[in-house]
Amino acid sequence: MRALDEEKRTPSTIAHLWSADDDGASDDPAGVARAQELGFFSLLHLAQAISAEDLESPLRLTVVSAGCAQVAGEPVSPAKATVLGPVRVIPRELPNVACRLVDVRRPPPGSFQEERLVRALADEVSDAPTSAVTDAVVAYRGVERWVQTFEPIDLARAGTAPAREPGGPDRAFSVAGSRIFEGTGVLDRPRRQAPAFDTRG
Repeated sequence: MRALDEEKRTPSTIAHLWSADDDGASDDPAGVARAQELGFFSLLHLAQAISAEDLESPLRLTVVSAGCAQVAGEPVSPAKATVLGPVRVIPRELPNVACRLVDVRRPPPGSFQEERLVRALADEVSDAPTSAVTDAVVAYRGVERWVQTFEPIDLARAGTAPAREPGGPDRAFSVAGSRIFEGTGVLDRPRRQAPAFDTRG
C-alpha cells in the first residue's frame, strides 16, 4: 500500500479472492490454519496496511468467498466463514473503506454458468456506482443473487418472553434475530428464514 501510495496509484477498489476456492477447508488443524491465514488474517493485515498509510480517499473492498454463507441449507465452512468478522468491523474502524462479502458456489469449469458468474462478479467489483454496492453480504446461487437482510422480531406479538436465569435474579438476556436472504434472480422464490437462536449467559 505504501509503494502504491508513493507512486500516486492508490487503488479505489480491492478484490480479495483468497477465500474463493470451492474445495472447503479441512477440519484438521493445518487446513483450518491455512483457511484462517488466507481469509481472516490476510484481511486483518490488509486493514492494518491501509490504516498505517492514513489513506483518506474512498476505498471499496470486495471479499469473494465460497462456503461462507448459507442460503438453502448448504454446508458452510466455519474456518472460512470467519472472514465475516473483518467484513463487518473494517468499515467501523476505517470509515473511508466500504467492505462487503460476495459468496459463490463455483459452477463447472467452462460452462455457461461459469461465464455468467464471472460477469456478475466483475459487476460486483466494478467501480461503477450501483445500488448493489450497499449490500453488505451477497450470495450467488446459480442464476440467483441473494442479499442478506435483518428484520426485527416483536417478542410480545410472537408470544415469546425474554429468557430468564432459573433461580437467579430477575434479569433478561439477549435474544438474537433471524437471518433472511431475499432472492432477486430469474426464479421468484419466497424468503427463506434461518432458525433464530438464543444467547444465554
